Amino acid sequence: MRSKMSMNDRARIFLPFDAMKGLQAALRAAEFENESVLHHRLSDDEARRISAILSNLDGNCRLFVKYFEDGHYYECQGEASLNAYESLLEINDKKIPLHDIYDLQVLDQ
Repeated sequence: MRSKMSMNDRARIFLPFDAMKGLQAALRAAEFENESVLHHRLSDDEARRISAILSNLDGNCRLFVKYFEDGHYYECQGEASLNAYESLLEINDKKIPLHDIYDLQVLDQ
């Protein structure tokens, strides 16, 4: 009697025989590139709101930030500090240029 194999089981058999090494990584990179978006310009009100938050930062505080990088929007939150000299927001060991910030919220003070 023959056992029934699902399609996933049959496909899994051939995984070690991936004839084109790096194909999956190349496909993921192409997909990432195709999903890129344009950097949206902030409204004047949003720019003023974000500027007010940045100007009132005192020491380290917890922030939520949405920022643009390499054609994609990313979000992070954590302890943040402003590096005004280099025009950067430093959060979780990430340095975000101020002109790439799309949204900013204070989580606690």
